[in-house]
Amino acid sequence: MVGCALMEGGVYRLSMHDRTSGRRLKHVELGPGQDWLHAMAVDRAGERLAVGFRNLRKEQGRLKARGSVVIFHLPTGRQMRSFPVSTPVRDLIFKDAAVYFTTEAQYIRRGNGGLKPRPGTAQVCELSVSRGIGHCVADHADTVSSVLALPDGQLATGSWDRTVRVRRSLSDTKSVVLRTRGHVNALAADLGHVLAVATSHEVPHRNRKVVLREQRNEHRRTRSAGDTVELWDFKMGVRMSSGQPH
Repeated sequence: MVGCALMEGGVYRLSMHDRTSGRRLKHVELGPGQDWLHAMAVDRAGERLAVGFRNLRKEQGRLKARGSVVIFHLPTGRQMRSFPVSTPVRDLIFKDAAVYFTTEAQYIRRGNGGLKPRPGTAQVCELSVSRGIGHCVADHADTVSSVLALPDGQLATGSWDRTVRVRRSLSDTKSVVLRTRGHVNALAADLGHVLAVATSHEVPHRNRKVVLREQRNEHRRTRSAGDTVELWDFKMGVRMSSGQPH
């Protein structure tokens, strides 16, 4: 069985299909369409689904961006628990018995109209489905865009601050820092020691121009000259090569 997240009738749904015939078997309602679904992950047993959201809520007359992690029982489609997060959730994974999720930074508007990340607001957190959100670290200086469990059991996190951090656990005060040439958007690893890091020259903020393009259905992102894939030996902390995707 394979699945994909769809927007249908103003609601996010996980649509599950037979791998051979493509026939739709069932769907799970994930959340309202006014929220932005940023990430999904399924545990190894195929029983629990974790979904990370960016939630827009009106607070004191102003729209505020918050986040949430919602856990579903996949065989029945039942929502098990929902955990509110102070900033939007950007990525998440299951690792062992826990969910690890990353968040966007909060931003301060500069005098020139640009945005500056507020220190200590971009986090990586560990979540237990039974006990809730536990230990969090905030050692990235900007939005933590991606999280990945490496084959040797370590945890890698990538950020728009142009770094990847590799550590044994969130409680480990020491981490290997890989300094990339661009803002990190995604991570992937092989079964050995090679880490692929997708980066971009520009920070992918959702600005007014992006929103207007989306409203005109012109939101497909084209590759820019600054889009690069860097290959790293994460055990040695050495960049092996880099190049633009075709």
